[in-house]
Amino acid sequence: MRIRRVQNRVYKGKEYERWLVTIPPEVVKAMGWDETTELKAKPGKKGLTLSPAPSETATTGFPGPASDTRKAGRRRDSSEA
Repeated sequence: MRIRRVQNRVYKGKEYERWLVTIPPEVVKAMGWDETTELKAKPGKKGLTLSPAPSETATTGFPGPASDTRKAGRRRDSSEA
């Protein structure tokens, strides 16, 4: 696995960054995850634990970020506008 620092934006002269972790495809497949899986990170004394985030739909009845169809590249036809 690999960790990278990426500049997110610059605002009023201040740089904001984020960190990306690359997970090998075989690990993602073995865990049953895909590109829509929302993960939560829990830092611990021995390392970082990644696990699926609880579904917002199950607790609130409203879809969370993972169910946003715009992220999946879904096209809207004229009847949906």
